[in-house]
Amino acid sequence: MVDNIILSRSDFWSLGLDRDIDGMILNCCLKVIAKRVQHVFAGDSYVIATFPSTSVNPMDHLPDNATSLQWILLPVFVPGHWILCEDALLRDTIEAAKWCTTQPFKGKLSLPQVISMDQKGRLKAVERLRISEGLDEEENEGVRESFLFLFSLQEDHEAFCTEIMDTRHLQAFSAFEV
Repeated sequence: MVDNIILSRSDFWSLGLDRDIDGMILNCCLKVIAKRVQHVFAGDSYVIATFPSTSVNPMDHLPDNATSLQWILLPVFVPGHWILCEDALLRDTIEAAKWCTTQPFKGKLSLPQVISMDQKGRLKAVERLRISEGLDEEENEGVRESFLFLFSLQEDHEAFCTEIMDTRHLQAFSAFEV
């Protein structure tokens, strides 16, 4: 029991699915975190799902002291289910790869290895990348390679960077062969 919520066995059935979680369990977890960690706001999953479109300022829906908090935890809702964790770099890499498949590049393009990995492989690649953040540049290169868009022509690379990074504001690792 968390606050006034009593969880039943059926509430836990969603926990076995990849990154999906039941809204009631999610709310209980967020409440426990909010009670144990200072300076945190944990959004209620049922309220987050009713947030207005992105055209409205989301700060209007946070507590008045939101700017002084160290953490603001907002669950991610994808129609039909909650996602406990989603990696922005992986999501952006997949979106950038989809865009690349529609473009008539003049030279060759090698898509990131992570695109062809299964879900477990992708999660391992993301974890290796997170762990490598403290490594020097040379050691980090090998880890980033799984996420690298490699172009044979600088012109294609520049078109990619303009669209993906400047226009769409996505995160991606890219390079061109010298």
